Amino acid sequence: MNTKERKAFRCTEQWKAFSLFMRESIPCCEGCRTDKNLGVHHQRNNEYNRLTPTLFNVLCWECHKKFHQKQFYLPFKYKKKKLSNKWKTQKEILQENLYD
Repeated sequence: MNTKERKAFRCTEQWKAFSLFMRESIPCCEGCRTDKNLGVHHQRNNEYNRLTPTLFNVLCWECHKKFHQKQFYLPFKYKKKKLSNKWKTQKEILQENLYD
């Protein structure tokens, strides 16, 4: 995905639901543990639209910038295996609501 495609993808209902799910499931930055200005960070550009919790991190804006500048690592990285199953269930509910 190029930058324009990623930006368009972030406007979809699917992304908005996933982003909200991640921020509710991980209520603080995985870098500094703040609960302010949180966003969902993709780990791999080539799998940007593959919405699997293990491929994303919740970061505040400051840690997100540092991460992209490669000045940073994730000291408080959450274990996300359990989130994957929870997201799968959440995604199924969302799809049912969209198509009813």
